[in-house]
Amino acid sequence: MYGGDITQDEIIDGSDLSLVDNGAFAGLSGYVVEDVTGDNFVDADDVAIVDNNQGVTMVGPPGGAPTINPNENDQMPEFKTEAERQKYETGMRANSLNQEILFKQNQERDLLNAKYNFKNRIPSKGAAETSKLYDPNGITGLGCR
Repeated sequence: MYGGDITQDEIIDGSDLSLVDNGAFAGLSGYVVEDVTGDNFVDADDVAIVDNNQGVTMVGPPGGAPTINPNENDQMPEFKTEAERQKYETGMRANSLNQEILFKQNQERDLLNAKYNFKNRIPSKGAAETSKLYDPNGITGLGCR
């Protein structure tokens, strides 16, 4: 396994070396593509890896390249400004929160309906009931037991 293909053109060559060399000279740090070692700092270690691997090309079996899932690319729209992106993400978070709130409200409503809906409620022991319906007011009518 070789590292150092910065340009992702399937060959490690002078263009990759120049990018890493310029990054090391500029003292780049953080999560940047020129950081081959992954230590969040572009330095001589990164230059040495790319320099030693120059001339290496990617060889893979036919059809061995990973396929791109179309759903991964289609879900996130492109934004013209950072404000548009933030607005979209805020709306997505609000929508998710609203769905959570609605789910909890529906659960509470179902619990209350189960507790206070007299047509579906099982009468307690000793309660007056008719042969077909439970009378919540306790008024007994025809067909009392």
